[in-house]
Amino acid sequence: MSKEILMVVEMISNEKGLDQEIIFEAISDALAMATKKRYGQDKEFEVIINPKNGEYDTSRLWLVVPDDIAEADLDSDLDLDSDLDSDLDSDLDNLENKLIFDEQIHIKLKDALKKDKAIKLGEYIKEQVESVEFGRIAAQAAKQVIVQKVRDAERRNFADQMKPMLGSIINGQIKRVTKDNIVVELSGFGTGCDAIMPKSETLPRENFRASDRVRAYLKEIKEEDNQFSVILSRSCNEIIEAFFKLEVPEIAEEVIQIKAIAREPGQRTKVAVYSNDKRIDPRGSCIGIRGSRVQAISNEFSGEKIDVLVWSEDPVELVIDAMQPAEVLSIVMDEDTHSMDVIVDESQLSLAIGRGGQSLISKA
Repeated sequence: MSKEILMVVEMISNEKGLDQEIIFEAISDALAMATKKRYGQDKEFEVIINPKNGEYDTSRLWLVVPDDIAEADLDSDLDLDSDLDSDLDSDLDNLENKLIFDEQIHIKLKDALKKDKAIKLGEYIKEQVESVEFGRIAAQAAKQVIVQKVRDAERRNFADQMKPMLGSIINGQIKRVTKDNIVVELSGFGTGCDAIMPKSETLPRENFRASDRVRAYLKEIKEEDNQFSVILSRSCNEIIEAFFKLEVPEIAEEVIQIKAIAREPGQRTKVAVYSNDKRIDPRGSCIGIRGSRVQAISNEFSGEKIDVLVWSEDPVELVIDAMQPAEVLSIVMDEDTHSMDVIVDESQLSLAIGRGGQSLISKA
């Protein structure tokens, strides 16, 4: 059976691209579960596999507890099944208060010292027992444990691969659409490498269907209860900057900087740019010949209007540029509240406000 374990480990490791240590750990847990089925669910066991030859030993475990631990029928808050993987130091602080004595899984310190003079509270007394065979019965009983371990490890590996790509544009294909989220299968990472794009991170009136291709911004990687979620976005300001870096080499090379972005997703975006080289026109470079560069970005967002402004340290000058094509008659600035009152001719009011207040929102 030892050779069979090595074959299984090698096969799964090669197939899934996982570290063999993870597979050995999964099989150990699986064998421990099968052992509990043979000897009793109320007992605790540990299986240690030799990764060199595949041989394994099984031990029954007793947790060393204080001599004065309660033996009454009290509620226990400690998850006994997770003792082996828990931090012993943190458990010891409340060990006496949280446990009630159970002779199947506990041994008092005075009795443990008779077996091992160096034993300490929170450690385990081990007694070797006959191991179950890694055969069909054990494999079937433990199949779910191995599958879950492998799935968790795959997800962790996937998240590790994605971390260096945070803040970049990701290509993918829509896998399915739910009420609140869109599941995207990312290109180049194999099957099962899915990311989540919440509908709140999509553009208004943007509808996706299964098999549609999509480009989105890798916004964050969430970790909760050892579960990893890769979050995509198409409505954040950062995706505009990321597309400009792709379309405008001067921005990627940091000759031109994007100083500020104001956006009403799906409607209008205003981008303020600044050139570190006075010989280069930042606005013209971003717009491109006949508007080719900015139009390519606009097409990614269903024709969202993108205005490019030249950045100025003077807020009044910047606002006048942002109000175009409306002509500003005067500006009253309140430095205490960081606000401005902008006056335009009544005939140009509609230009200044924009349809549905788009211009006002993006200027804000």
